[in-house]
Amino acid sequence: AEVRKQWYQRRVRGFFYSLQQELLARESSVSLTIGALGLIWTKEMAQIYADRNPFPEWAKGSLEDCSRGMMEAYITRPQTMTYPKLAGILYRAYWYFKPNFHEGLIQKLKPKGSEGTGYKEVIEQLQSSSTAELRKKMGYQQGYEGH
Repeated sequence: AEVRKQWYQRRVRGFFYSLQQELLARESSVSLTIGALGLIWTKEMAQIYADRNPFPEWAKGSLEDCSRGMMEAYITRPQTMTYPKLAGILYRAYWYFKPNFHEGLIQKLKPKGSEGTGYKEVIEQLQSSSTAELRKKMGYQQGYEGH
């Protein structure tokens, strides 16, 4: 399953980079910026990791700075946009030189006592009564069930 997932991720990445190159070659007025967004530290993230903070300060990015970077990318139309910059560069280097880096990161960040990736436990935590207000605020998002 992991090999299939990696194959799919490479194909999707390859598709967008190929599309980007084709648009450039055709001198199209349409452009494609590929964004690599890292950890955006929000109030909700602070709630999730209230009991522990496994992230070094250099790896965190603020919501305001990320928004500013996205708007700047919208205006300047670069080929790639990475935020936070240092974390993005380091994570990309880890990805190339240490193949199990992401798996180790997932294991480190998942809730204590959870199995697999911890995705189910994170979702359950977000759906708890303590985050009812957050769910109401986020109800506008497309595809969100809002109950």
